[in-house]
Amino acid sequence: MFDFMLNAGQLKLAQEVTDFVKHKVSKELILDMDAEKITYPKEYMK
Repeated sequence: MFDFMLNAGQLKLAQEVTDFVKHKVSKELILDMDAEKITYPKEYMK
């Protein structure tokens, strides 16, 4: 990512998303999504 192109709010959001994924989304789910075994789970959109 080109962090130098983001403003402070965008950097904060990027960090919040990173933290959420690291702590709330299982590695297996991410790997299955990358392999296109499953689609994006709707419960994460709430």
